[in-house]
Amino acid sequence: MSSDRLPPGGSGRRSAAARVFALGLLLALGLALAGAAATEDELFRQVKVDVFDRNWPAVLRGCEEILKRHPAGPSAAQAAFYRARALTRLPGREAEGLAAFRQFVGGFPEQKVMVEEAWAAIFSTACDPRAASKAACSAALREGLVNPSPYISTLAAIRAGDTGDEALRPRALATLKKAYAAQAEPEIRNEILIAILKIDPKQ
Repeated sequence: MSSDRLPPGGSGRRSAAARVFALGLLLALGLALAGAAATEDELFRQVKVDVFDRNWPAVLRGCEEILKRHPAGPSAAQAAFYRARALTRLPGREAEGLAAFRQFVGGFPEQKVMVEEAWAAIFSTACDPRAASKAACSAALREGLVNPSPYISTLAAIRAGDTGDEALRPRALATLKKAYAAQAEPEIRNEILIAILKIDPKQ
């Protein structure tokens, strides 16, 4: 047999070896890409998916990653908001969620709509019937009643009508009457009126 001839199957073995090498290279490349840091946009897109799926542990992880790596990025405000929401939805971490929402309110006052939503979440979380402390509800509502935002103060007053805190109810009633007089939307006026009647049926 001449030296330039391949043994039987030699070409196949070299082709198989080449394929194995190529697959190994692709695998290594894939692992390298998977390990590459995701961009802020990619991270926040995944957070939105997790919010939609109500996967709160994943939302918390994603938001904390964004805030760690991009604390001043364009997604920071929304990440801080969703981090707080995730904490309030995780059993046993509601108090952390309340603190996170308060931190959000103080840190992003320019985000008017989200600040209002944050206060709504503060009231609903603090005043949840399953909450261990009733004092947290009263404290949150007292703070809300003096908020300069008519939306937030009215929301606090509506909530106060469902509490047993007699000290809050007169202050809430005054806020509700003012809001009722200024409100033009019929559905909102009806909601305010119901809250007024809860506090004082003679009104």
